[in-house]
This record gives sequence, structure tokens and C-alpha cells, in this order.
Amino acid sequence: MFQHAFMTMPDGEVVDSALVWRSGACGQLRLTAGRCATGRGEAMLSARAAGPYRVRLGSELALGAGRMVRVVGVYLPRDASATYWFDRDYFQSAPALQGPARIPAVFVARSTFRSVPPDALVRASVDYPLDPSRIRLADVRRVEAQVAAVRTRFTSGEVFQVGTDLSAVLRQAAAQRRSVEIGAAAVTGQLVLLGWLVLFVVTADAVEARGAELAAAKLRGFSRAALWRFGLTEPLLLIGVALPTGIVLASGGAALFAALALAPDTPVAVPVGSVVAAIGAAAGGLVAAAAAARRVLLRPVLEQWRRTGDPAPAGARLLALEVVVAVVAVAGLVLLRSVPDVPGGLLVAPALLVLAVALLGARLVPRAAGLLVAPTRATRRIGLFLASRQVARRPAGLRLIALLTAAVGLACFGVAGEDVAAGNRAARAEAELGAATVVSVPFDQTADPVAVTRRVDPDGRWAAAAATWLPYGGASLRGTLLAVDADRLASVATAARDLPSPARLASLLRAGTVPALRVVGTRLQARITTDALGRAGGAQVAFDLTDSSGRSLQVTSGPLRLGVHDYTATMPCTDGCGFTGITWARPGVEDGVFSGDVTLTGIAAGSPDALRQLPARTTQARAWRAAITTGGAVDRVRVTAAGVQDRFSADDGASSAIAYRSTAVPLPVVAAPAAVVSGIAAADRRIEDDTGAAAAIRIVDTRALLPVVLDQGAVADLTSIRQQVPDFDEDADWQVWLSPSAPADAVRRLEAAGLTVQHVETATDRVARLAREAPALSLLLLLVAAFIGALLAMAATAVAIAASARRRSYEAAALAVIRVPRPALHRAAVLEQLLLLGAAVVLGLPAGLAAALVVLPVLPEFATPTPIPLHYLPAPPSLLAFTALFVVLVTVTAFLAATQVLRAARPSRLREDAG
Repeated sequence: MFQHAFMTMPDGEVVDSALVWRSGACGQLRLTAGRCATGRGEAMLSARAAGPYRVRLGSELALGAGRMVRVVGVYLPRDASATYWFDRDYFQSAPALQGPARIPAVFVARSTFRSVPPDALVRASVDYPLDPSRIRLADVRRVEAQVAAVRTRFTSGEVFQVGTDLSAVLRQAAAQRRSVEIGAAAVTGQLVLLGWLVLFVVTADAVEARGAELAAAKLRGFSRAALWRFGLTEPLLLIGVALPTGIVLASGGAALFAALALAPDTPVAVPVGSVVAAIGAAAGGLVAAAAAARRVLLRPVLEQWRRTGDPAPAGARLLALEVVVAVVAVAGLVLLRSVPDVPGGLLVAPALLVLAVALLGARLVPRAAGLLVAPTRATRRIGLFLASRQVARRPAGLRLIALLTAAVGLACFGVAGEDVAAGNRAARAEAELGAATVVSVPFDQTADPVAVTRRVDPDGRWAAAAATWLPYGGASLRGTLLAVDADRLASVATAARDLPSPARLASLLRAGTVPALRVVGTRLQARITTDALGRAGGAQVAFDLTDSSGRSLQVTSGPLRLGVHDYTATMPCTDGCGFTGITWARPGVEDGVFSGDVTLTGIAAGSPDALRQLPARTTQARAWRAAITTGGAVDRVRVTAAGVQDRFSADDGASSAIAYRSTAVPLPVVAAPAAVVSGIAAADRRIEDDTGAAAAIRIVDTRALLPVVLDQGAVADLTSIRQQVPDFDEDADWQVWLSPSAPADAVRRLEAAGLTVQHVETATDRVARLAREAPALSLLLLLVAAFIGALLAMAATAVAIAASARRRSYEAAALAVIRVPRPALHRAAVLEQLLLLGAAVVLGLPAGLAAALVVLPVLPEFATPTPIPLHYLPAPPSLLAFTALFVVLVTVTAFLAATQVLRAARPSRLREDAG
């Protein structure tokens, strides 16, 4: 419940606020004093109002018509941007400009509304948050229909009003679902192709391993059907067990993926498409087993009994298949680059490219190894000769090359995709936030964000105030203006990719200025020589300052007098102020020409008994200028070795002044090209606030992208714009930027200093949110597919090595009998595996990288467009780490395989076979 109310505070001042009751509000508020309001007439007042208005526990607030509420608690919101508040404006405050000051809402018990006068306007609202855990894809249309029915029922809006953004959320979810389906299509296609290769290798090796037994069955008169059953029983049993096991493992893997990558409590279901993909992979295994069994069954008995043999030349049908795969891959890649709206099926083209390279490698590697046979025959390089000869004649090795090449290529594609996406997400998050941590706060005169920031971080190393503002007029800039504390920007802001560096941006915003002149203490003194006074007799010397929050203030000394004199004023600057200039203030309302000739030679500040000379740069021309004043004032400023000379004259009631160049006029602005309105002369460029007050601006540079505003805005110095735009403070949205070096309790320090923290977001949070969008999840699936592919490839390699180890041990035993040295046999075995496995790495890495460079620019990376340039070249460290991992795996596998073969290669092995 909500009731707008004008309240009379204990000191008699009337303020603008509201009475609010909201179920569960006490759990969302942090009580700094007292307790929760639970009874009629009890209230909780914001700490932002309790301090300035000196409200204590037990104080009463008058609501009019004899109604009173008693303050029993003082609160601060735990998180003003939490979903609980539904974006309602309960915690804003505003100073008394053209009416009573506005204070945050006063929270009361529900029973308090029972005493509301009959003619009072009370707004009751019921907020229904969406429970995502109860929404399934099948429920979307039903929920949309229900929402539409409710809105139709209350279309008149006379008593009840219905508002919801659910339809837009569901449309966005549908769009993201379509996006993730594109990536899922690519992942599914690659895994199915790789699964087929693995099943082909495993089933083919299983059938080949039973070649001798099938030959014996033929001699014993087994029928063709019995031979088929005998050859296929084992592979079919394996596939039959693998199919349900794979579905169960996939379901568990999906649940683990959801727990790690998605929002908490995201439900996981096994769709029909997943089961179809698993059945398709199993069907590929059946085809591979049938093809291998047919080849074994058609082979002559004597050839099956041979322990070695040269492979049969590849048939025309296999060659045609390889050509088709290559043509389809090239056509798919061309379509991917030329078709704007990419069909999901075309995303299998990268996998086909990798497969084509794998099949080509399976043909080229044996021929390349055959070239080494002749040069090494009859030489001392026995190991290399045996290895190259074995690679050139082994059909099982060719299958292994194709499998590993495809696995390495797809894994490289997945790693490159995720590395590129992670880099682009980080670049976008850094550019959109501006700093490692951004704390959103409201503006409050009692807790000015600039003053608080400078108080908690006096050295300016890890905190800086910033604000975004939309100019009301001036017709010079489009979009949002970001105001930053330029003096702290280089230390606090993030150096985002493709954006100007914080140091460069700070130097542009401070162009034409000198470092701020800080004065500390209660006394300020200036030595001034007055050479002439026209009608300026009695003119007051007024010092122009800014307080710790950057707001302007003025302190007055005595009147100008001829000769050299020290002019002293009392200032409220024990916490430090900024010196901005000196005004020759016209006394009273005296009209007519007002003139004089004065020279400033020095400035000192401190306590009455301890004044310290300040580095006022009175002999540097770049440090002083004529101030911009209203009316008919003219200041002719000239800086000499004697000091800052001002020959001034003013008419029409104006005052003259000189300004210290700690802030620039016109206001330096760095803008995006799209933000600059063309056709306006440089001297006419300005910005205006809602009161019509204007500040002249100067476009010092244009950059394609800028922090926070990106390509649709501009950046200016916060201190300068606050001094030149009166209503900036109240109209802007305020933030405090924190650098990575900020202390762990930095946010608590800001709260303790008086700021109301509405929301805290880090670059890590933004990256995590971008990573949960559908396009990012698709790319993460590619990485998962890469690891699954690598595991499948290594498992298939282990199966292939184990299947061939027995046969290879006979060959090694025979060579040992004819006195081939065992070290040579070990080198031969190692080199053989290195040639096979190493070739797969050499072929797979460039194939995967090429596929990534072609496909990644086409794949969407974000659910919403961004002007941030996306980079598509993976970082070298990632590729090097990936390559090193595979090299280590290949080397270890080669040594283990060679050791296993030689361990079984005993001369007695030959007698076992003869028996």
C-alpha cells in the first residue's frame, strides 16, 4: 500500500514523502536503530532523513488531519535494486528547490492504513514475481495466453491497472532459445560424426581381432548366417549396452553442465532430439560393424590366418565418399560466410572440414611413411625403417589417424571458440562498466558521492565518483554524457580493449588545465597590489572555492584598497577545498561602470596563526584566465613575472573575476562520432540542464568507442560539469567506481561514510551474466564437445592399441629371434606410434583453427547487439597450452604402447602360436 503524504518533521519543516506498507519489508531493510514497525501508528524513517532533520526514536511525524506516526526504527535498504522492490521509487530524495524537500518513503504497519481519511488517495498493488523453476518450454504459450487474458479483462484501467513485461521476457527467451539451438546443432553434428568414427574404429578392431576364429569357423562348415551372428554378436552387445548407458551419462552431464553454467535450480530434461542423436550414433556403429564383418567374411581363410599383411587398396566407393565429404564441407563453409541467417544444419560444415582433412591425412600419412622405407633399408636406422614400414602397411593405423585427426581438429575448434568468446565477453563487460566494480548510489546532499569517495580514498588510488546524465538541450550532443573524476580516472578505470586508455582520456578531459589548487584550514589570504580604482572603490575581494563534494562556494574578504595589501577571509575548509578564482564583487546594487587595475602576487592558507604559501602559479600564463561572468564584465588578464594582472571593467550591475585553470571553460568533451551534432559552429556548442542553464563545450577528440556510453554518447570531467551545470547533481545517475586494488570492505566503507548503496556490479558479474546467454552457452557446449571428443579419441586409441598389441607382439618376437636389438625394436615401436599419433596432431590443429576462423564470425556471441569490435583470433597461450597437452598425451601413449608390445614379444610367443 502506498499513500503520498506531506509530513511535518519535529523541527516544523514540511517534507514530501510517502507512507508505504509492503509485506516482508522488514526483511529487506537494514535497521540502523530501533525495530520494525508492527503496530498502528508506528513508522520506520530513512537514515538519510533522520540525521538532517534530527529525528530520534520516539519522535512523531505529523501527517495532517490530526494523524501522527511515531518513529520506532531507522532504516537503510539492503539492496534498493533487488527484485523484491519491483523497481519502485521508494528511496529517492531531493532538496527543497521549488517546494518541500523530498525524503525516502516512511514504512509503516498495515494497520496504520486503517486510520486513513475516507477522501485520501491510497494505491494498493499486488506484485507477482515469476518463478522460473515452474516454467517449462511447453508452458510458454499457456502462460502468454493467461497474461493476455488478465490484461484483456482489465483494459479499462478505471479501477484496476495491469502491467507486466512477461511477454517481452518470453519473446527474448524464445529468441535466445533459437540462438542456442544453432550452437547445439553444431555441437550435436560434430559429436555424432566423431561418435561414428569412434564406433567404426572400435567395432572394426573388435571384428578384425576375431578374424582367425572366423576363419576356423569357415573351415568347420558354419553357414553364412551363423558366421554373421558369430562376427557381429560382440559388437552388437557393446552397442546395445552403450546406447542406454550413453543416454544416462548424457543426462547426468547435462545436469552437471546446468549446475555449473546456468542459473541456480535450472531444471534439466532429456528432449527427444537427444535420444534421436544417440540412436543415430548407435546406428552408425551398426553400419561400421556390418562393414567390418563383411570385409572379414569375404577375406580368404589363409589371409585371415596371416599375422601381418598389406592393406587392400582403397576402393572407388571410399574415394568417392571422401570427395563428397570434402565438397560438402567447402560448400557449407562458403554458405556460412555468405548467408546472413545461418541455418543450423550448415554449422556441421566445420566438422565436415575436419573430417575431410582426417580422411585426406589417412591417405597421405602412409604414403609419406612409405617414402622413408627405401632410404632406411639396409642401414643402421633399424628403428625408423621398421616404424615407417609398419605405418605404410597397417590398415588399423589409417583408421586411427582419421579418428585422432578429427578429434584433435574438433577439440581445437571448441577451445578456440570458447577462448575467443571469453575474450569478447570480458572486453564488452569492461567497456560497458568502465571499472572493475561499479556501485550505484543516489545523490544526497548529506552524503555527496564525490565528497564521500574522496574521504574514504583520500589518495585517489582505488575509488572515483562518476555519473551519467542526459542533457536536456543545447542541440550539440546526442546520447548520454558520462562524467568522471578525471583526476582519479587513470588509477581507477579499466583499460578496456579498443577504447582509449584511462590515462589518455583523463589527459583529454583535463586539456588546458593545471592541477587543482587545494586549500586546507580556516583562513585564506591573498596578496594583491591595486594600482588603480575607477569606480571600484568599496569592491569586495571574494574567493571562489569548491567544497569537498565539488560544489561551489564563495568567501568574502575586505574591500579593494590602493597599494599592496593582504586580503584575508574565513573559510570552512578543514577537510579541504579547491581554489577556483577571485571575484571583484560589486558592492550592493550599484550601477554604472566598475573598473580597476590589480595584480595578484601570492596566496596562503591555513590557520590564523599558521598560514602556508600555496603553489598558485602566479607567474605561469597557462594557470590563469579571465572568468566567464554574466553581464557586461570585461577582464584583461596578463600574467607577468610580477604576478597575475587584471585590468577589469564591468557595467550593468556585473562583477569581474579571474579564474584558476583547474577546470576548463569551455568544457572539454570527448565524444563518439554519432553523438556529435553536425552543422554547429564550435563557438556555439553547449549543453543545458532542465532549468535552461547552459555550459559551453569543446569537442577535444572523437573516439569510436568510450566507456559506458560506447558509441552513443560523450565523456566529460565530473568536477568541471558540476561547476558549470547547476542541476547536474539532481538529474544524474550516480556511481562510485572501484579499481581491482580496492580493499575488500570498500563497499562497507562507502556505506559507513553515508552513501546508500543501491546496487553493486563487478566486471566478473557482467561476464557471468553474458556467459549465461544463449549464444555463450552454445560456444561453451563446443568446448564441452571438445573435451568429450578428446576422451572418446583417447579411449578409441587405447582400444585400438590393445586390439593390435597381440598381433604386433608376434612380429616383434620374430624380429627378436633374428637378433634385431631390443632397443631398436623399442625405438621402432615408439616411432611407429609417434608417426601415427603425431600426424593426427599436425593435421588436426590447423584444420580446427581454420574451421574456427571461418565459423566464429558467423556464430552469434551475444543475445543483444554490441558496438564492441569482436576479435576472432584465439590467444596464443590457449592454443599453445592445448597443443602441449596433446603432445604430452601422444608421447605418453606412444611409450606405453611400445612398452606393452615389447613386454609381450617373447620368443616363446611363437611356440604358443604354433601350438
